[in-house]
Amino acid sequence: MTSPADPVRPADPVATGPAEVEASRGLGKTFVRGMVWGTAGLFVAKLGSAAAALALGWIFGTGEYGAASAALSAAMIGDVLTDGGLRRILITRGSEYPRLARTAFAVALAFNLAGCALMFLAAGFYRADHPDAVGQLIIFGIALVLSTLGTVQRCKLTIDLRYAQSTFLGTASSLLRNVLTVAFAWYGFGPLAFALPLIFVNLWEAAYVRYAAGRLPPSRLDATLARELIGQGRWVILAMVGSSLIARGDFLVATWMLDQNLSGAYYFAFVPLALFAPFSAGAVAMIQPVLARMRDDPARATLAFVKVVRMSVFVGAALSLGTVLIAPLLIHL
Repeated sequence: MTSPADPVRPADPVATGPAEVEASRGLGKTFVRGMVWGTAGLFVAKLGSAAAALALGWIFGTGEYGAASAALSAAMIGDVLTDGGLRRILITRGSEYPRLARTAFAVALAFNLAGCALMFLAAGFYRADHPDAVGQLIIFGIALVLSTLGTVQRCKLTIDLRYAQSTFLGTASSLLRNVLTVAFAWYGFGPLAFALPLIFVNLWEAAYVRYAAGRLPPSRLDATLARELIGQGRWVILAMVGSSLIARGDFLVATWMLDQNLSGAYYFAFVPLALFAPFSAGAVAMIQPVLARMRDDPARATLAFVKVVRMSVFVGAALSLGTVLIAPLLIHL
C-alpha cells in the first residue's frame, strides 16, 4: 500500500532487448512449425476418418449408428470430468511441471474414476430402452480410466513445444482408432466397434508418451496442492459441460425423441460433415503453451492470441463454405 508521500515508480517497460526479441522470434518460428506439423497431421487423420466413415456406412445400418448415438450422448456425463480439467492447468503452469506432475496424476485419476462410475450408472439407466448402448458405456468408462496413464506425460510434450511428437501421437491414435473400428465392425462386434478401439488407443498413447517424455518426476503427493488444482480445474469442467452440450446435445435430444433407426440416421449424416470441422482447432491447443511462456508480457501474449483468432476465423469460414458445397454430394453418396 502506498501513500501520497511515496515516490511514484514508473511502469516497467516491455522488454525489447536483443535477447527478448530473439526469444520472441524463436517462439514464433516454433509455433509456425507446430502449425505446419499440426495441419499436416490433422489432414492425414481426416482422410483416415473419411475412409472409415465410408467403410462403416457399408457395414452398419441405422440401428448400429442409433446405439452409438445413444452411448455417445450418455457418455457426456462422464466425459466432462475427464482429467478434472488438469491438462490445461498443467500446460499453463508448465514451469512447475516437476512439482505438479504426481499430484496432478492422482487428481486426474480420481476424476476419471468418478467419470467412469457415472458412465456405469448411465449404462444401468439405458439398459431398458437402449440395451445396445450398455456395453459401449461400460467400455467408455474403462477407457476413460486407462486414459489417465498418459495424461501427464502428454502434457509434458506440449509444454516443451514438441509439436512433431504431439502431432505424430494424435495422428497415429486417430488412424489406429479408425482401423480398429472398421475391423471390429467387419468381424461382427456391432455397436461395440465404436467403443472397443478406445482401450487399445489409450494403451498405445500411454506407452508412447512414456517413451517420449519419460517417467513422472519423483515429486511427492501434496494434499494442499491437490485442493488447489481441483479449485482451478472446476472452471475448466464448467467450460467442458458447455462445449459437450454444444457438441453432443443434439444426439441426446435425438436419442430420446426419435426411435433408434432415426437417431442412427441422424448420427450417420453427422459423421461425414464433422470431418470438415475444425481444422483450426489445433491452433488453439498449440498456442496455449506459447502464451504460457509470455505470461510476463501481456502485450505480446495479446497480439499472439489475436493473430491466432484471425487465422482460425479465416480457415473456419473457408471450411464452412466447403461443407455447404459438398453436403449435397455426401447426402446422395
